[in-house]
Formats: sequence, structure tokens, C-alpha cells
Amino acid sequence: MIPRRKIHIVRGEFSLAFKAFFNKTKHFYHCITKWEEAFADYIGVRHAIAVSSGRKGMSLILKSLNLNPGDEVIIPAYTLKDLLGIIQRMGLVPVLADIDPHTFNIDSKSVERRITARTKVIIATHLFGTPCQIEELVTIGRVRSIYIIEDCAHAIGSEFKGKKAGSFGHASFFSLETIKPINTYGGGMVVTNDERLARCVRTMINGLGTKNKIPLKRLFFVFLENLLLPTPLSFPLLYLLASPRWNKKIYNVYRRTQKVSTSNDYFTEFQAYIGLKKLETLEKRISQRHKLADLLKSSLPPSIEPQLINEGIVPNYYFFVVQSPLNTKETRKFLLMHGIDTGIEAEIADDCGAFLGREDCPATTKIFRRTIHLPLYEDLSPSRIRYIGAVLGELLQ
Repeated sequence: MIPRRKIHIVRGEFSLAFKAFFNKTKHFYHCITKWEEAFADYIGVRHAIAVSSGRKGMSLILKSLNLNPGDEVIIPAYTLKDLLGIIQRMGLVPVLADIDPHTFNIDSKSVERRITARTKVIIATHLFGTPCQIEELVTIGRVRSIYIIEDCAHAIGSEFKGKKAGSFGHASFFSLETIKPINTYGGGMVVTNDERLARCVRTMINGLGTKNKIPLKRLFFVFLENLLLPTPLSFPLLYLLASPRWNKKIYNVYRRTQKVSTSNDYFTEFQAYIGLKKLETLEKRISQRHKLADLLKSSLPPSIEPQLINEGIVPNYYFFVVQSPLNTKETRKFLLMHGIDTGIEAEIADDCGAFLGREDCPATTKIFRRTIHLPLYEDLSPSRIRYIGAVLGELLQ
């Protein structure tokens, strides 16, 4: 079986976690400060604050902006639907902007059409690790006095015109969940050049949770996933996931095992230690993904359209997502029967218009139904990549 993803771990990670759990190592003292400094330096900003999740990071940024109930936050219609709830629970109004049907990122022209006197924030999402046209959004924000917040949940290491994603907006948030390019078994990061905002975020998280907690449950599920997904033992579960009858049930069970913290837990010293180790290899891993992505693109049939990468953009290839002219559910089943695991629809991103009862984002509706997440990770062999292309070619004959 070729799994759609492989969670990145470093050598000795599991044994180190168990030693830490039984207080048999002192590796982790004062790691959070070092981690925050290294992260800020890597992105090219003044401040980085470790938080319990990327979603928590977004919430803390919004709270720091002193917004009023009823203020509007423009957000791409093609993103994680959970972000809508974060905005609404704060008394703010999410306003959906459509996406570019080729880059899958937020469309600046759609953003401009959604701006009203109550618009205070634009969420600039770099979807699947491919930066959006952030300069255009920053210009809109400067002219209209609107805050630009970068959603870099997928985009650690990605670049726009030589600068790292996350260094353009008023503030940015990153996710460090298990499937992200830097996996610290949960957690996130807020980055900014704004001294006041950074101080406000730190004030809100000071004294929360514990800095010494070891995420053994997450470690166990990562070990299990990496062990079982590449084997035939994963086929029955993946087959049920591909079934319309069982898809939501299986996917909901999986999401419960990977539940993202919405509490006030602190980012831990162990997570910071792991983050430092994985940051050291990030550039090398992204470079390898670039080589494999080029090979996969050259192996695909002409009618399969990968996410468009515009000039000046360097993605990290967090997800390799394509558009297909065929029914994605049937395509997925065909690929699965040939030993290739893929993701479709809400397993990739959500059509948020469907949750808000909106029908004015046609590009999002179209892309939601046509996209497929194909396997791509740094130790996927070239022969397997060519095989994926060949199976898609067979399907399209």
C-alpha cells in the first residue's frame, strides 16, 4: 500500500518520550525559549510564541486586536471549517471569499468585493503549503486599514519572493500537529513583528497548563499509523473510508484520535525539543519533496491538473493536490484497488459555504468536488511515483 502521507519522526523520538515520562532525562529544560528564538529567526520576524495549537494561535491573535462584536473577518471559503466557529464564538462575523480555481488560494478580487465598513481582518491562507498572493492582500490591508493575518498552518518553510510565509502579515499562526511538516505532536506558533500583540499573547498564555506533559497518546497513534498504513493490513480500513456509507464514521473516529487542543494547555518543553530537532532538517526535507513533486507532475496524464505554483512562489508541498476531470469518489476507489491511498473532499479541505448556507463561491464548490490528494513525502520512491502516474493514466484511457 502507498499511503497518502507519512508522519515525520526523528530517530529515537519514541524512546526519548518514554524516558522523559519517567523523568529519566534532562534534555528538555529551557527548550521553549530556544525553540521560540529559533522559529522567529527562521521565519524572519521579531517574536514567536509557542501555543497549544494553530487554532489557539488564531484565536489569540484575534483577541489581541481589540475587535468589537459584529466586526467582519474575511476568510477563504476553501479552508478548515473549524475556523468559522472560532470566529463566531468571539462574536465576529466570518465572511467567505472565493478562491482562484487553479492555485486553490484566496482570490484577492473576491476579497475586495467582500469588504465593507465592518471588515477588520483578512485571513490570508497559504493552502497546502503554497503561498497565496500575499503582497496583493497586504496592499489591500494597508489601503483599507485592515489587519492581515497569515494562516500558515500548512506553510512552514514556504516562500514568497524570497521571504518566508508568515513574515508578511500583521501576525501569523502555524500548526505543529502530527501530520504537519514539523510535527511536535500538537501545538502551534504565533509570530509577529508587533511588540504590543506579542506581549498581549504572552499575557494570555502565561501560567496555563503544564510545561512537562508528554503526549504519549499521540506518540502511540503516530507509531501505529506509520507502522500499519504502508502494509496490506490498512486496506480494510481505507476501503471503509472510501465508502460513502462509512466515510464520515471512520473519519470522525480518526479525528478523535488526533483531537486538536482547544483548551488552555501550554506548549511543552518536550515538544519544543522535538521541534528544534525537526527544524534542523526542514529545508533538506522540503528540497527532497520538490524533486519528487517535479517527477510526479511529469508522470501525470495531461488532464490531471496539479495545484498551480505561480512565479516567485516556493511551496513546501505539504499536500500534493490535483484536479481530476473524473468523479473523485470513483477515482479514489480505483486507485485504492491498485494499492494507492488518496484523500478527497473534506479530507483535504472544507467547502465552508456549505456550512454557512452560502452559494456565492462557485470556484470553491467546483474545486471541493474535483480535487484529489495524491501521495507525496520525502522518502517515497521514484518508482512508486511513476506507478501512481501510470495508474492514473490507465484510468483515463
